[in-house]
Amino acid sequence: MIERTLLDADQRPLLVCWRNTDEQALYVKEEGLPEVTPVGVIEDVGATGVRIYVGGDALRGGEYSLTLGTLGKDHAPLFDLQRTVMYAALRTRFIRRNLETLLVHPLRVKRTIRGSAQNGGQVEAQFAARVPFWLAPERFMTVTPGVPVPIGISGQMTVYPRIEIKAGNSAVVSPSILSDAGLTTVLSTIAAGQTLVLDARPGQWAVTLNGVDISRLLSGPQPYLLTGDRLLTVSAPGSLISMTWQEGNL
Repeated sequence: MIERTLLDADQRPLLVCWRNTDEQALYVKEEGLPEVTPVGVIEDVGATGVRIYVGGDALRGGEYSLTLGTLGKDHAPLFDLQRTVMYAALRTRFIRRNLETLLVHPLRVKRTIRGSAQNGGQVEAQFAARVPFWLAPERFMTVTPGVPVPIGISGQMTVYPRIEIKAGNSAVVSPSILSDAGLTTVLSTIAAGQTLVLDARPGQWAVTLNGVDISRLLSGPQPYLLTGDRLLTVSAPGSLISMTWQEGNL
């Protein structure tokens, strides 16, 4: 049995896609997983007949679809069930399967009624996948400043983490992070007790100091880690450093 749950923007459950009561029944008939395409394009090189790929290695997600079978004791509970499904689908921002979630945005919802008694039918919901990966639960670790820290990244997705640097008893000037993205430096001073956050998790993008946007002071890309055994070095003497991230599977 396919078990899926529709979640709102705060990842609160809107609808569990399975129900079996005396009045109504709901189940997943079909699931269409997102197609995956590279973000680049193929271009012709003049009149040479040669074609080259232009673009990075990132992947773009396509459409995700759910077809839900709906049954009612008669047409009244059937219509109530279909309205509930449609309303939930239009508010959905995440799809959950087991412990993984897919970031989506609703595109269209269509319902069909079958039978002269109007007690059966289906609801088809289509979503745009904001990323092509199903995200695992968040992981968390503390990072020792100034030391290359080994991190194992599973799945197939390049990980963009949330890194939090809290200055200790003394200020930190121009903290830097060395990751697979190269060297990232924040051209600012973290006063004693203040917190710098670099957040590039899927659906997020922020560089803040005590909650104030300072993204203009970011030199270099947001840090990221490729899959496998990686190293991360954060240069911020005397700070308390933590990292939160999610791994992803196609």
